[in-house]
Amino acid sequence: MDKQKSMIANYERLVALHNVMTESEKKALAEWERNHVDGSSKYGTSDWPGWTAIAARHAH
Repeated sequence: MDKQKSMIANYERLVALHNVMTESEKKALAEWERNHVDGSSKYGTSDWPGWTAIAARHAH
């Protein structure tokens, strides 16, 4: 898979995961973004550590 298709697939996965997030998880993501996503490109929304647990739950 080329890099562009891989990036699109990753964004599609995040959208799917966002659709199954609890309100608490959405708040935690928003808080993490306020503290880490600052435009420096060091971190982006896709770097949030909480995605792993949501992906695991969604896989079942």
